Amino acid sequence: MASAVKSKLTVAKTKEDTAKPPMNPWLLLLASRGDCDGITDHILLNMEAATQQKAAKEEGACHRPAPSADSSPLDQANPAIPTMATQQASGDDGHQSCLDLEGVTIEGDTALHVLATSGDGWSYLRSVEIICSKAPHLLLVQNNKGGTPLHCAVRAGHSQMVSFLIDLANNPRSNLQVAARLKEVLRKGTAFLPLHDAIRIGNKEMITKLLEFDPELASSPTDEAGISPLYLAIVLQRSDIAKLLHQMSPENLSYSGLSGQNALHAAVLQGKGQVLVKLL
Repeated sequence: MASAVKSKLTVAKTKEDTAKPPMNPWLLLLASRGDCDGITDHILLNMEAATQQKAAKEEGACHRPAPSADSSPLDQANPAIPTMATQQASGDDGHQSCLDLEGVTIEGDTALHVLATSGDGWSYLRSVEIICSKAPHLLLVQNNKGGTPLHCAVRAGHSQMVSFLIDLANNPRSNLQVAARLKEVLRKGTAFLPLHDAIRIGNKEMITKLLEFDPELASSPTDEAGISPLYLAIVLQRSDIAKLLHQMSPENLSYSGLSGQNALHAAVLQGKGQVLVKLL
C-alpha cells in the first residue's frame, strides 16, 4: 500500500516538474497582435530582470539582511522568505513580471503558435524571427493536438508564414537540427497533417513550399483515416494539385485511400480516370 502511494506521488511530482508554465497574458496579447516592438521590449525586460534577480541572490547569499522590526514571527523564523516590506521595495508582487517564452496557453500553444495562427504580415514574421533568435527550439514544440507552429500556419492559410517558418528551420546556423526533426514531426499521423490541410485549402503555393522542404511528405504519410495526399486531391477534384504532387514527388508517391481504395478508384468515381492514367 505504501509503495503504491509512493509511486503515485512520484508520478504526480514528475508531471508537475515537466508541466509547462502558463503563458503570460501580456505575451499572448502581443503575439496575437503581431506587436514586434512590444515583444522585443519585453524580451529585453525579461533578460534585465533575470540579471537583476541573479545579482540580488548572489548579494543576498553573502549579506543576508536582518529581519525588520515590523516583520511577522514567520518572516523572522524564515528570513529566506521575502517579507511584504522587501516585496514592496523590490517591486515584486509575487507574480512574474516578465515574459516567459516557454509559457503555453490552455491548448498548449506557445507564442509562435499564436503568431502563426494570427497573421501573415511583416510584423508577425518579424515577431517570429525575434522569438526564434532567442528560442529556436520553439519551432518544434507541439501543442495539445500535436501541431507545431508550421501546422498552425498551414491550417490558417498563411502562405508567407509557412515559407518563413520553413526558412528558419533550414537556418544553417542552428545547431538543433531543427529541419530534420521538424520533418519527422510533419510525417507523423497527428490529428491533422500540413500537406493535407494545404490540399483542402487548395493553396498550391503552400503545397509547393512544403514539398520543396520535404518531398517525402507525399510519399508515405497518411492521415488517421489512411488517406494519402494524392487520394485527397482526386476526391476534391483538384487534378491540378494531383499533377503538382506527381511532379514534385514522382518516385514514391502514395496512392492509398479510404477503406482499402486507392487514388485510381477515386479518379474513376470522380470521372477523372484519364487524368490519373496520364500521370501513371
